[in-house]
Amino acid sequence: MTTAPPELEEVLNKVDTLGPPSTPVTTPEVAKGFDCTQRTIYNRLETLVDDGILQTKKVGANSRVWWQPAESDMPGSGSSEGRERVRSHPVFGSTMVGVIVWGDDMTITDANDAFLEMAGFEYEEALGTSWRELTPEEFYRDSKRHIEQVEQKGSGVPYEKQYYHADGSRWWGRFESRQVDEVGYVEFVVDVTERKHHERELEKEAALDTFRVELTDAIRPLIDPVEVQNEAAYVLGKRLDVERAYYGEVLADGDTNVVHADYYRDGEASFAGEHRLNDYGAYITEGFQAGETLVVDDYRDISELSNEERTMYVRADITAWIGVPLYKDGELAAFFTVTESEPRKWTDAEVGMVKETADRTWDAVQRAQAEQARRESEARLDAFVTATSDVVYRMNPDWTEMYYLDGQEFIADTDEPRQTWLEEYIPADEQPQVMNTIEEAIETKSTFELEHQVIQLDETRGWTHSSAVPILDDDDEIIEWFGTATDITERKQREQLLAVQTDLLELIAAGESLEECLTELCVAVGRLGSGVRASIMLTGNERESFQRPIAPDLQPSWGEGLEDAPVNDLMTSTCGEAVFRGGGVSCEDVTTDDRWSEEWREICIVNDVLAGHSEPIRDRDGEPVGSFMLCFDEPRTPNEWEHRLTDFATYLAGIAVERHQSRQALTQTNESLERLNDATRELIDADVQEIRDHVPAITQEVLDTDYIALWRYDNQTGDIHEHIRQTSPEIDPQAIELPDEFPDQIWQTFIGGDIDVDNDLNSPGCASSELSLRSRVLVPLGRHGVICAGSTRTGACDELTVDLVETVAATVETAWDRAAGERELERKNAELTRLNNLNTLIRQIDQALVQAETVDEIDKAVCDRLAESALFEFAWIGDFDADVDVIEPRAWAGIDSSSLADLSVEDNRPGTEKNPFTSAVQTGETQIIDDIATDARAASWREVALEQGARSCLSVPLVYDEFVYGILKVYDGTPQYDERDTEVLAELGQTIAHAIHTVETTETQRTDTVIELTLRSAAAETPLCRLARETGCAIELEGLVPGSVGEMIAFFTATDIESSKLLAAGEESLTIEELHHLTDRNEGTMFKAKLDDPVLAADVLAQNAAVRTLSIDAGTATAVIDLPTSADVRGFVEQVQQTIPDLELLGRRTRTRSPEMKHTLQGVFEDQLTPRQQEVLQLAYRSGFFESPRLQTGKELSDVLDLSQSTFNYHLRGAERSIFELVFDYA
Repeated sequence: MTTAPPELEEVLNKVDTLGPPSTPVTTPEVAKGFDCTQRTIYNRLETLVDDGILQTKKVGANSRVWWQPAESDMPGSGSSEGRERVRSHPVFGSTMVGVIVWGDDMTITDANDAFLEMAGFEYEEALGTSWRELTPEEFYRDSKRHIEQVEQKGSGVPYEKQYYHADGSRWWGRFESRQVDEVGYVEFVVDVTERKHHERELEKEAALDTFRVELTDAIRPLIDPVEVQNEAAYVLGKRLDVERAYYGEVLADGDTNVVHADYYRDGEASFAGEHRLNDYGAYITEGFQAGETLVVDDYRDISELSNEERTMYVRADITAWIGVPLYKDGELAAFFTVTESEPRKWTDAEVGMVKETADRTWDAVQRAQAEQARRESEARLDAFVTATSDVVYRMNPDWTEMYYLDGQEFIADTDEPRQTWLEEYIPADEQPQVMNTIEEAIETKSTFELEHQVIQLDETRGWTHSSAVPILDDDDEIIEWFGTATDITERKQREQLLAVQTDLLELIAAGESLEECLTELCVAVGRLGSGVRASIMLTGNERESFQRPIAPDLQPSWGEGLEDAPVNDLMTSTCGEAVFRGGGVSCEDVTTDDRWSEEWREICIVNDVLAGHSEPIRDRDGEPVGSFMLCFDEPRTPNEWEHRLTDFATYLAGIAVERHQSRQALTQTNESLERLNDATRELIDADVQEIRDHVPAITQEVLDTDYIALWRYDNQTGDIHEHIRQTSPEIDPQAIELPDEFPDQIWQTFIGGDIDVDNDLNSPGCASSELSLRSRVLVPLGRHGVICAGSTRTGACDELTVDLVETVAATVETAWDRAAGERELERKNAELTRLNNLNTLIRQIDQALVQAETVDEIDKAVCDRLAESALFEFAWIGDFDADVDVIEPRAWAGIDSSSLADLSVEDNRPGTEKNPFTSAVQTGETQIIDDIATDARAASWREVALEQGARSCLSVPLVYDEFVYGILKVYDGTPQYDERDTEVLAELGQTIAHAIHTVETTETQRTDTVIELTLRSAAAETPLCRLARETGCAIELEGLVPGSVGEMIAFFTATDIESSKLLAAGEESLTIEELHHLTDRNEGTMFKAKLDDPVLAADVLAQNAAVRTLSIDAGTATAVIDLPTSADVRGFVEQVQQTIPDLELLGRRTRTRSPEMKHTLQGVFEDQLTPRQQEVLQLAYRSGFFESPRLQTGKELSDVLDLSQSTFNYHLRGAERSIFELVFDYA
């Protein structure tokens, strides 16, 4: 074997070794023995062809042969005479027989048109073609044998084989060859392809017939559909020797399919179970849905399969399959499938067997299912006959004879055939329609069905629904009727009752009178019963006796005799007893039952009523309002149907009575609503007070009940109380007694907002009087209160009453809200008008403030404008006088001075309310008195203010930059100030203060003025403040002289304390070094004190200010000081507050000093007198030394100062001389 690709010469030598020239060889034959691929050999052979050394020809669809031509192989070889002889033969021109002339190398040298047409060749194309090129390999042996026969005997035995057609397909021919001199071999061929195809079809049909027989024999005896499927799969699987075969049923959703049983080869798994077509992939699903039989030799050859489908086939171990879908009524119903795990070339016969099996299995399954259904139906029929409560019967074909009837205790049984069934079971008046329906059913061979009357066991009439079906033989002829009959007597009776009920309800709905409706009811009951008549008796309003009975089928004496019959337990009649007891009462025999009154029994006998049964007729609350009596014309008790008739009659009578009562109530309601409409019109224009006062009267007029009251909510106190009540004319309003818990119930209704109804107030908290409230309804009136409607009777607050009270309450609440809204709107309009007027007034005052040049002009302009306005009565402006702790008027308007003097009086006595005037100054906030007539703070000046027409007032502090410039008092003629008025006037106070500040600042710049401040402290810890606080006395500072080493000599007058007690307190004080009693005066006792700690006046003096007055009352110090106009008032106050934190500024004003008063005694003290001279001079002056007669001598004063009298006189004369110098030298 060579190890390298062969050379061309080597390939040509190999062709020579395979046969003599003209012998066709294939590529595999040449490649054998070379160590290379067939493609390499193929390429070498093609090169030799191109070189003209070899010739080649395509054989079949994918094959090719090669040969080395011989000299005799060339077209036209052989003698021309021999060829002409062949061509001249008649057969050569035949269109049926093909003629082939073969050369010595067994290639075609000539051929007629018939052969060329059979093989599909052109003449030139056919020449040179060898028999091997035309013959499939499986027929080589037969061809060689035939050639050998020709070579040996000169002719061969005819035989059949296939040749390749030029398009690659195959065709069948019958061949016979002969050796012809000078020509070669001549072969005759006839195309038998069609015959061969027919033979194959016959063979296939024979095979199918055999298979059909086998399959039919296997599944014919089976009656179970699953067994049929299993056996069909087994027979087909065995015949085709496949791995699996199964029949699948497709369910209604078109996707789910069930394989009940399948055939599978040993070692394979069963495919039985439930599956889905969509799981098989689109190729199978779409193919089956298209109704296509799917034949797959190898799924790998199907290009359109998805990767998922290919994976599915691998997992299922399926490579080849046949699937046959079965469509019934246009829907996929089933399929039959066989599968193989290896590729398989399925034959037409095999495909036909699968189709045949699918069809026959379907038919067999359908028959088995039908048979199964028939057996189940027969079983159910047997069970039905055994278990049914219906009548079951069988009739002969023309219904002339009844074979059998089981009456089920409804009608009589028939065990033996009888021809008299029509007369025995069907009432005469029903027989014609029964027979007409039977004849129609026989003629149409359809179901007999009819509702008709029958004769029951007790010989009364009943109703039945009868239905019978015809039983047909194979010739579609009736052989028997099988039927059932259902007892529908009760339903028919219900229908009769329903029809009567409908008619009566229509009468009631149409508004017919109660008597007419009840009369029709009695007549209807008489028609529905047998031997019965009806009577209805209604009670009066008090339910103590009956009205005239309604009994249209009884004689007039019945009504005449029973009218006004009593309702009691004295056994007067069954009707009276039934109403009294509230239950049914029977009299089985009027003639013998002596329990009842003789009068009633006689009335019954006269009217042929020999027995009776009475039941109470009830209203919607369940209370008896009458009686229904069923009257029998023979002694007996009511049967079941008559009991039902009685219940039916009492029910309808109750409806009629209730509707009658409703119409009466509706009439009353309409009348009440008309009265309510009238009342509503009255409320349209009513104000709140009128509505409050008229609510009970309006409600009483609408309801006409015993007690009506309005419980009104007071939004000031947060309580609810009875505002006004109204009672029936015959009842004293004050006589109505309410339960103890009634106010609490009213309150719960008010806050809960829900209607509260109580029809039985017989509780321990309720009085026992006949005029005690026994029933009531409480209805909330929103935010206004509660309406109560009550009665002295229990149960008086029915639904109608509650509805009417609720309607009245809604009307009143709406009117009240409307009136309150209008009043509120009027109030808001008045407020807006007042505010607008106030704003106008403020603008006028602002203009006046701009024009004013002095404080007096400001004060006058403000007071005048306020007093002239229609908004206020009068006004005044005042200053706080710290000495007397009052406000002193400085300007006013709208009031005279004498009245103003009384009006500005303040009551500062202990225990009295703090005065709003001084409170405004001290707090810097506006003080409001909403009602002078009731506010305790106005007690001291109330009478004067009221006489001047004032009912409320505002005290507005005039504050600017935290300093108070006075107080503005404004008086209004109405109580309760509007909040917006207060805010506007408070802003006006600030504006006035700013204007005063501006004027004073301007005035200060033009004149010699000082700033006067009023200061107060309640917690100052100076020696004199502590002394006054501890002793409760009042101290007025008279003078202050600085001493040596920080000491301070103070002269003061004390009141409200004995001298000894004050001296004793001074001795206890650590800050008072000495305290001397100087003299007693009318205004108080004079003392001199040497102090270690500074006093308030000293703190003021230290700030370059002059103390005009300093008073201390019970520890509260009030000082009036003067500051230079250049001083920083705020800085001054803050500086003093560092020592006295609670110091407050009560007032500030600018005061003008005269030029000649610039040098005062104080100035002399400070400038020209020594401290000792100041002390001696003040002591002498304060002690009465200069009085006549002298109150104290020089000796006494020198002792006080611990000086000799001569020293005392020296200092006194020195001080006098300095003062005289000032007086006389200045003059």
